[in-house]
Amino acid sequence: PKPSSASREAAEKVKTQPKQHKKRSLADTMLEIQRENFSALKEQRDAQMLIEMRKQIVEEAKAGIWTPDQARKRLVALEQGQKENQPPAAKRQKTVPVCSYSPDWDSDFLDTDEEL
Repeated sequence: PKPSSASREAAEKVKTQPKQHKKRSLADTMLEIQRENFSALKEQRDAQMLIEMRKQIVEEAKAGIWTPDQARKRLVALEQGQKENQPPAAKRQKTVPVCSYSPDWDSDFLDTDEEL
């Protein structure tokens, strides 16, 4: 049997309609807002830290700790996100359980066959 023209039209109409996305709940909306706020705060904090590090390098250069050329190199490295003269991050050591040894036994105690 051939499908009717009405059913074909209905099927084509359904195919052409965009899928309706599931409605977002209030919790989903709040989570997205929170993520956006955290990322904005992180960007702001990173920018503030960069400004403070620039100021520190300039003050160190004025104090004579760095030559102007060294200070420029440090500023360029800072802009590129490289941290010069920084020790590598310390690796965490694996925690080993502390073993306690058994106490020394009295030799007299070991020689006796008495029941306890």
